[in-house]
Amino acid sequence: MKIDIHTHILPAIDDGAKNEKESIAMLEMLKKQGITDVCFTPHFDPRTRSKEAFAAKRREAYNRIKEAVLQSGITPHFGAEVKLYPNLFNNESLELLCIDGKKHILIEMPFEPISENAVIDRLYKLCADYSVIPILVHPERYKKFFNENFLCEACNAGCLVQVDNEVFGNIFLRGKAKRFVEDGLVHLIASDCHNTSDRRPNFDVAKKFLGEELFEEIIQNSMIINEAP
Repeated sequence: MKIDIHTHILPAIDDGAKNEKESIAMLEMLKKQGITDVCFTPHFDPRTRSKEAFAAKRREAYNRIKEAVLQSGITPHFGAEVKLYPNLFNNESLELLCIDGKKHILIEMPFEPISENAVIDRLYKLCADYSVIPILVHPERYKKFFNENFLCEACNAGCLVQVDNEVFGNIFLRGKAKRFVEDGLVHLIASDCHNTSDRRPNFDVAKKFLGEELFEEIIQNSMIINEAP
């Protein structure tokens, strides 16, 4: 079993796949790379939509490709890539946003200016108030956050850390990313695929740079989503 825990494959729901045809092509790409399970995780912004409205739109988008998913043999999972805005804490429960309604929730930091302390405080609050396990996604996109001290703090807050496979194709970041994997500060890898062109699913980039053994180890870590109660 190999799981891609972070994708934007559902059609016409966010900045990912534009239509059903592109969604199906992305699924085929993942299947050819040995992926057996896919988490459908559209963007969720708590400032603009309720989690109930989001879940309904996610279900509607999935139903448009449901038959193709079943025919592909890929096992579907459902979650969200959640923006870490204060409005998120207005919810009594985050179950609808967690992967398969369990414990793990993908968290995206705001791209607007925010301090390390503010991010860490919100991550602690997520863990304490909602009993979830935040998965902090693609910290490599934030220059000031992709460092040992911040990732240690995030881990101490109870988070897991996920990088996108494309970081291992970046000559400026891939060495640092590999070191963080080896040091246990990065736990997961995902495609974060959005289309079939410049942001297509391509785990071969990570496999080539990390080597077969380390790549298999980190991709297998994604099975934690099946272990959560």
